[in-house]
Amino acid sequence: MKHHFLLLNLSLCACSGTASPEPDDGRSLQIRWIQGHEDDSWSRSKAGLWWSLSQLGAVPNADESALVVNEESETWVEFSLDFDEVGLSESALITVDDVLDELKHSDPYQRFGSADLGRVLMRLLYEPWRYYAITGACTQISDWQRQRLGDQTASFSITESMLIDGHRLLQYRPDPAEMGQIAWLAQEGTGSLEDGSFITETFEVVDVLPNGQPRYALYDASGTLIPAPAEAESPIGQPGRCMWCHEQHLMGTVEQPELKGSVSWSEFSAQINTQQDLIDGFRDEDQSATNFADTQVHAWSEQLVETFLFPSVARVAQEWQMGEPTVQALIDSRDLTLHTSEEYPEFGPLLYRSEVDELAKTALADPNYQPLPTLPSSRNLDLRFDVLQDSLGIVTGCP
Repeated sequence: MKHHFLLLNLSLCACSGTASPEPDDGRSLQIRWIQGHEDDSWSRSKAGLWWSLSQLGAVPNADESALVVNEESETWVEFSLDFDEVGLSESALITVDDVLDELKHSDPYQRFGSADLGRVLMRLLYEPWRYYAITGACTQISDWQRQRLGDQTASFSITESMLIDGHRLLQYRPDPAEMGQIAWLAQEGTGSLEDGSFITETFEVVDVLPNGQPRYALYDASGTLIPAPAEAESPIGQPGRCMWCHEQHLMGTVEQPELKGSVSWSEFSAQINTQQDLIDGFRDEDQSATNFADTQVHAWSEQLVETFLFPSVARVAQEWQMGEPTVQALIDSRDLTLHTSEEYPEFGPLLYRSEVDELAKTALADPNYQPLPTLPSSRNLDLRFDVLQDSLGIVTGCP
């Protein structure tokens, strides 16, 4: 849906004032949360933030002492987050430092004194190479198999997948004694498992971080770590898509015909339940700020980036600190694309982040204004948009 209006005088669009960022304070970052839709709230978004960080292995204190609210209203909150206090490993903090440095030197941070929470998560959690570096992905699947899968494995054949059209072969470590021994490997490819013509093209692996969150990685046919399958439309997607398939349940599939060399459906289902019980038991005893009990928290985490990538006019007005009618007129004058989310139609008409960031130069009367780019999706990755691949290269080794 598109609209057409006359362009307003730019003097009406310029922000009335700018904020200076706080002095360099180590790993503490000033962040702004902005309400993404009518039912959104700071309390549920904060729970979503802790969940997002836990996907990286964080174990934030239950008292939430790493987060300090500085200013707040019903539709926005300015807060500081000390990454030294969120419970990440020292090796993970090396990559976090890179993210904090780029955010603090970015144009939005210099102008407004804070970083948008959605952009923080897109640069930190949903950029595959950074996710891999923080969570300790193995560069070669052979290393992952040796360290995490082990020699004693069982196989389960999937010929009727809920995810893809072709066949899949799952390998896993059976009967793990503890959560840290859980490891699953899925092979995607062409051909048939029934007649032996199956050829592996992509490997997906899942194991479990020490904080009870699954850890994901993808590998090509040679066994080398990749950010996503080469096919942009693949249902597998980048690690972000894995997060939204396995956040509450380790594995799931429909009943399958039994093939030679494959465990039975009943045995496979029993293994899933046993291993899920290990994870759930750990989560039940968890004393961190991460809320594992509420099954909606993972959705609130996802919405933090969905409402950033596809913002409403009201959210953009909050970002730019100007009136909504002014922003609406600007959007109409540029004939920006509005769409309705298939997953969240209740959010109403939404914009695209790339168009909003480009329009910001006009809205803020600054032709040099350039927010840090983000991937267009937290789930699917067209390799042309892997903005950090060249700068980060590939991570080395795994713990």
